[in-house]
Amino acid sequence: MQTKSLPQPNINQGVNPLFLALAAGYTFIARSYAYDIKHLVNTIKQAIAHNGSAFIDVLQPCPTYNDINTREWYGGEDRKDPQTGKPLPRVYKLEEQGYDPLVRPGMSDAEIAEKLNRFIEKALEWGDRIPIGVLLKNETVPSYEDRILQRIPFYRETPPAKQTIADSQGRPAIDLTKFLEELKVT
Repeated sequence: MQTKSLPQPNINQGVNPLFLALAAGYTFIARSYAYDIKHLVNTIKQAIAHNGSAFIDVLQPCPTYNDINTREWYGGEDRKDPQTGKPLPRVYKLEEQGYDPLVRPGMSDAEIAEKLNRFIEKALEWGDRIPIGVLLKNETVPSYEDRILQRIPFYRETPPAKQTIADSQGRPAIDLTKFLEELKVT
């Protein structure tokens, strides 16, 4: 791809941020479009309400450095419906297509695999049709906070930031001698 900020076209292929989010363990993965403010606000609200890590890929034209994926390009101004003469927008809403991103507890492995396959299919869609909306919402994975509480039940009451690590003289509050002995290499 050649943009104003590159003297020559980039030889690297772009990273798919949706795949990256899946690989990183996000349990809420969505895409929205900056010029559809209602959709974007609704998507952000859903991400905040999700009990887990959330990722939103926001498509936003950059008039300074990217004169390819412009507002007009997303809106389909470069391609018209032959019958009506109206633009054919590239961006479409998954929720209007009946797409179900939810992975719920109790689903079989085959059902979960089907959801992941549909996610991959939608994450690869780019060009003439670009899906926006929630692509994956996995409710089977406990949040990071829930997993921490399983290991350290008192975590909420005394998180590391509130624990005393040194006395007023700067000396450690716990004896690290045994720990340091275990680290010695002989």
